[in-house]
Amino acid sequence: MERPTTDSPFPGMDPYLEQPGRWRDFHVAFLTNLMAELNAGLPEPYTADIEESVQLVELDAPSLREAIPDGSVTRGPGPTVGLARLPIAAAAVFDPVVLTRPHAAEVKERWVEIRSSPGRELVAVIELLSPTNKGDGRTDSLQKRVALMRQQVHLVEVDLLLGGKRLPMVQPLPAGDYFAVVSRADRRPTGDVDGWPAPRRLPAIPIPLRPPDADHLVDLQAVFDATYRASAYRRKLDYARPPNAALPAALEHWVSETAGRAKATA
Repeated sequence: MERPTTDSPFPGMDPYLEQPGRWRDFHVAFLTNLMAELNAGLPEPYTADIEESVQLVELDAPSLREAIPDGSVTRGPGPTVGLARLPIAAAAVFDPVVLTRPHAAEVKERWVEIRSSPGRELVAVIELLSPTNKGDGRTDSLQKRVALMRQQVHLVEVDLLLGGKRLPMVQPLPAGDYFAVVSRADRRPTGDVDGWPAPRRLPAIPIPLRPPDADHLVDLQAVFDATYRASAYRRKLDYARPPNAALPAALEHWVSETAGRAKATA
C-alpha cells in the first residue's frame, strides 16, 4: 500500500495553520527548525538560540465578544452613604455603571537570536510574527522593535499570517500576502522588504552577520517543509472545512481547490 503524503498541499505557506489551536505549536516548531538550520550552517563564531519572554496582554473588546455575554454591563448601586451626608443640592449623585475590564492573558513570545562568541554579543534577532504581536499585543511588540532598532543589532521579521495588522513602514508595502523584512543595523531607518503571493514558495532570505562576514541565506520553504512533516500536520489539519485565516477574496477559490485536492488524496 502506498504511504500517504506528509507534505502540505500548498506550495508555500499553509493557511490552515492560521488558527488558535495550531499556530502556537507551529510557531514553536518552526523556530526550533530555524535554529537547527542556522546552527548547521552558520560560520564560526556564530550560534543561534531560541529566547522567550512572558507578558500580560489585555485583550480588547472585539477579542472578548464571543467569550463575554451581552449582559455583562450592569447598573451599580445607588448613592453611597458618604454622599448621603451632603445636601442633595450640594453634591451630584454617584450613579456608576459596572463594566468588565479586558481580560489579561499571559502570552509567551519566542524568537531566535544569533550571537557571536566568545563574548556572546547579540548580532541578529529573527522574529516570526504571531497573532498576538499583530493584534492585542501589537503595542508591546512595536516597543520591542523600536528598542532593537536603537541597538547595533540586525532585525529580521517574517510574517506568515494573512490576518492582523502589517508591520508599519513609511512607504506602502510591496504587493504580497506574506512578507519578510530585513533591517540591517548599518542601514537604518531603511529595511529590505520582500512580499510574495500565497501560491508561491517561501523565499530564501538573507540573515546579516558582522562585517566582513557575508549574509547567511535561510531557505524558509525548507524550514517550513521540515516543520510540517515532523509535526504531522497533514493528518492534523481538516482540509474538508474552510480555514480560519482571513482570506482575501482573490485567494478563496484557489485555497478551496487546493484543499479539495488534499481531501481527495487523504
